[in-house]
Amino acid sequence: MKTLSTIFLLTIAVIMPSTSISQPFTDINANIIQVTFSQTGWADYDNDGDLDVLAFGMNSSSSYETGLYRNDGNDTFTKVTPSPFNDVAVGSFSWGDYDNDGDVDLLIQGANNSASPVTKLYQNKGSDDFTEVNAGIIQVYDGSVRWADYNNDGYLDMLVNGFDDNEYVAKIYKNNQDGTFSEETSAILSGTIKSSVEWADYDKDGDMDFVFTGFDFTGTLTSILYKNNGNGSFVDSELQMPGVWLGDAAWGDYDMDGNIDLIISGFKNPDRITKLYHNNGAGSFDEVTDTPFEGVSHSSLEWGDYDNDGDLDLFLSGANESGGWEYFTKIYDNNGDGTFSESTVSFPNTLYWGDTAWGDYDNDGDIDLIQTGYTPTGAIKTVIYRNDNGLQNVPPSEPVNLNIIVDDEDVSLSWDAANDNETAPEGLTYNAFIRNENGEIVWSSMSLGAGNRLLPAIGNTTQNLSWTIYGLSDGDYFWSVQAVDNCFAGSAFADEQMFTVGTTSLDDQTMAENILYPNPGTGKFIIDIKDFYDVQSVSVFNEAGQNILFIRNPDQLLNVDITGFGKGLYVVRIIAGGKGYSGRLIIK
Repeated sequence: MKTLSTIFLLTIAVIMPSTSISQPFTDINANIIQVTFSQTGWADYDNDGDLDVLAFGMNSSSSYETGLYRNDGNDTFTKVTPSPFNDVAVGSFSWGDYDNDGDVDLLIQGANNSASPVTKLYQNKGSDDFTEVNAGIIQVYDGSVRWADYNNDGYLDMLVNGFDDNEYVAKIYKNNQDGTFSEETSAILSGTIKSSVEWADYDKDGDMDFVFTGFDFTGTLTSILYKNNGNGSFVDSELQMPGVWLGDAAWGDYDMDGNIDLIISGFKNPDRITKLYHNNGAGSFDEVTDTPFEGVSHSSLEWGDYDNDGDLDLFLSGANESGGWEYFTKIYDNNGDGTFSESTVSFPNTLYWGDTAWGDYDNDGDIDLIQTGYTPTGAIKTVIYRNDNGLQNVPPSEPVNLNIIVDDEDVSLSWDAANDNETAPEGLTYNAFIRNENGEIVWSSMSLGAGNRLLPAIGNTTQNLSWTIYGLSDGDYFWSVQAVDNCFAGSAFADEQMFTVGTTSLDDQTMAENILYPNPGTGKFIIDIKDFYDVQSVSVFNEAGQNILFIRNPDQLLNVDITGFGKGLYVVRIIAGGKGYSGRLIIK
């Protein structure tokens, strides 16, 4: 599960493992710490193009331990020593590029070996070096932490939830873009423990919402889908879901209709449940009642296309008490028609009260699996399963027809859907970036230049074909976008596009009068750029500073028609040879 509980004893019934059958997953016997009350996950923290591993939890000596493992290829993972992170269990972590420097940093919470709450932010400095940042955030455990850019300023903010030894608290911290964070006081949230938090833009209104489960301070079990109001506050969407704890939640468009769906699991007194909610669009959901999923607590849910047929399958693990403890580690195959069937794939280890994550660590075109937790006999394990299904996923094509609208200091980016050999276009997600003219990242895609993802996850715009970033400073910017399929493989990025915030840069030169003609005119005019060297772009701005026209790599003689924008004063800007040239245009 994504977040884990405080430790208490369970009466564990021993059950016989099921007979193994032919299946695509091979235990590589990776030398990873064996943990329960744990979380694990993949991230390319060293930007070398392959996924590394982080895991923490309680080991077989009942000590808490955190291990970061560098992927050295050939199924070999080497522990980074000394560990750059606090040893914790009963908590959560989240990778994200909070400082927009192109590598992923770590937000982690849990209880340390002195049973004290710990919440830490570590900045990735490169070369296996992480530095603790004094972020001024609450110290909690037994909860959840997750990154998301909730206010669309291009910088990742944090949600922190858990127990601070006095009460259950949940806070959102705004990234101040200078390495510090401030509490978002407009976000009024009720804290929970044994919880799960996951972000996605479920209503496709261009900002990030989140699902929130757990056990609150009044003893109430909670499952709430919070809608982002766009002003720093969040409101209950009123999706009727049973409250759960000791569970998990996951977003994924299982039917590839362009609307991201939700699944939750956990303990709902007195039952264990796993429930799937179909997103109908326009912000409404229906429960899918005829699924074969086992109801589980102490659980982990993960969407991923393990069989490379293009749709999302479901990995499920956990426990159920129905006259005696039963334990489950299963995959449910997506049948492609909105239904699921229990897969014939079996696993040599049935684990619960741990965590699971998909990721293609060996870059062979299929997603592999890491799992932590207890076995039914009480042993503690961490297992990496290599996927040897023999089918190779082909990444999507890059998006096309990139467009830009600049409105004062805000920029709206849009593109057309990509294509994929396996995943339907409606099932793809998208991942974009913005950088300034100095190469500094303004909005991080958490991908390498060739398109390789640093995290095996959905893209930062979810399934939207447009996104708006607010509050950019005046200057020249470049942006692009990639598509992401259901194996979390990223396409190449589309050719970078340029835009300008503010009508001119301070060092712009005034262009000669004969460049724009007729001027004044009716709105149909010519831009003559034949005397410019290496013209990169031409832009037209209205009096409000809005970028109403952008042309990349233009021809020498441009025939422009902006009659639809009305009479008034306009600014034409040419970028050539790394310099800016601006001129006024009057439409009568």
